[in-house]
Amino acid sequence: MAKYLLFGFIFFIAFTCHSQTTDTASNTLPTYRYLLLSKAGTVKRYRIQIGETITYQLKGSKRWQSDLITDIRGTSFFIQHLEIPLARVERVQLQNHTGGRKLAAWTKGLLQGAGGLFVLIGGINFFYYSEDRSDGLQTMGAAAATYALGSGIGRFRKGNYKIGDTWMLKVMEMY
Repeated sequence: MAKYLLFGFIFFIAFTCHSQTTDTASNTLPTYRYLLLSKAGTVKRYRIQIGETITYQLKGSKRWQSDLITDIRGTSFFIQHLEIPLARVERVQLQNHTGGRKLAAWTKGLLQGAGGLFVLIGGINFFYYSEDRSDGLQTMGAAAATYALGSGIGRFRKGNYKIGDTWMLKVMEMY
C-alpha cells in the first residue's frame, strides 16, 4: 500500500509542478515609468510622474527651468520632445509633495488674503475717520505684518534638492 502511495505522490509531483521558465517580464516593455527622488540612507522618496511639472537646474547653469514631463525613457526624461539626461540635472525643486508643504501653501494663502483685506479696511478707516487716524494706521500695520508673514511662510513651500551624494534621481519602471 505504501508503495502505491509513493508512486502516486511522485506521479502527482511530476505532472503538477512546472519547471522554471524564462522570465516573461524582461521581454515586455514597462507599463509605468516615473522619476524617483530619494535620499540615501532614509525612506524619503518623492515620485515625479509623467504629466507633472518638474522644475530643475542643469549642471553649469544658474537658471531654473520648469516644464511638463511628456515621457520618461532609459535614463532621461522628455520635455516637449527634448531629451534631458538625468546625469545633467544638478538640482530639482518640488512643490506641495508633502503634507507640511501643502499646509504651508494653505497658510500662505490665508495670511496673505487676510493681510490684503485688512490693509483695505485700515485704509478705509484712515480716510473715513478724520479725527482719529491712528486706528486705521494700526490696522494697516498689523495687516502688512500678516501679509509679510504669509510671504515668509511661502518660502517653505518649495523643496530644493541637490542631486549628488545625498539625493538621487533615477527612473523607476514597473511591469
